[in-house]
Amino acid sequence: MRYPRESWTKAEAIKLFWSKVNIGNDRASCWLWMASRNSKGYGKFVSIFFKSGRAHRIAYELHSGRKIPKRKLVCHRCDNPPCCNPEHLFLGTAADNTSDAVAKNRIAHGEHHTCSKLTNLAAREILASRKSQRWLAKKYGVSTGAIWQVLHGKSWRRTS
Repeated sequence: MRYPRESWTKAEAIKLFWSKVNIGNDRASCWLWMASRNSKGYGKFVSIFFKSGRAHRIAYELHSGRKIPKRKLVCHRCDNPPCCNPEHLFLGTAADNTSDAVAKNRIAHGEHHTCSKLTNLAAREILASRKSQRWLAKKYGVSTGAIWQVLHGKSWRRTS
């Protein structure tokens, strides 16, 4: 390949891109990005031909033949950030991505969330109580706002 990179053709950039992907033996396995990755494990690829520097987004564009629309994410069905297998990628919104993560139990919620001060049992007790929000807040060591959120379904919707 010629240097510097700016003198490459798009075909050469695409060839270089795919040379950095370990393509598995079958379409079902993850195709891992083997070059540079960011702190979250997503592959990085710099080229004047691709707007995004994330390898999975470039893989999606190359496979689909079209640009990724604004405010759309390229999500992984396999939940594997370095994966570039187009069969594992799908377009979605931030809400779609969050829903997917919740459905797969990848997002901590309830008493398992690192910031949680209440347990599932405490939330059920708060919902069943007829005491004042101030009294409940003092009992459980949280703010009255936290009690209000439990009582109004803004937090602790799942208390099982």
